[in-house]
Amino acid sequence: MKISEKIKEFFEEKGWSHTEIGAKYGVSQQTITNYLNEKRAIPLDFLVWMKEVFPDVDINSIISKQENHIVSESKAMYKRKESREEILKEFGKILDNYL
Repeated sequence: MKISEKIKEFFEEKGWSHTEIGAKYGVSQQTITNYLNEKRAIPLDFLVWMKEVFPDVDINSIISKQENHIVSESKAMYKRKESREEILKEFGKILDNYL
């Protein structure tokens, strides 16, 4: 499953519209639609924002081609909110494994 498909499914399950996502992230509904329909690349900052807003999101699952969901259910209840710096470090470690 593609990253955009995972993110789209995640927000659909949460009941968030593209307008609501855009308003909370600080961009237009059209920008979110473009991200999720692969007309624009999803910026790393958007993924960091998702992790800040939804601490249960598993960064590795977003990037992994083997994973179809982006929330690790077993960790979701116990996950503490991470700082932006911690999230970026986690992204760096994961990307090092993929590059």
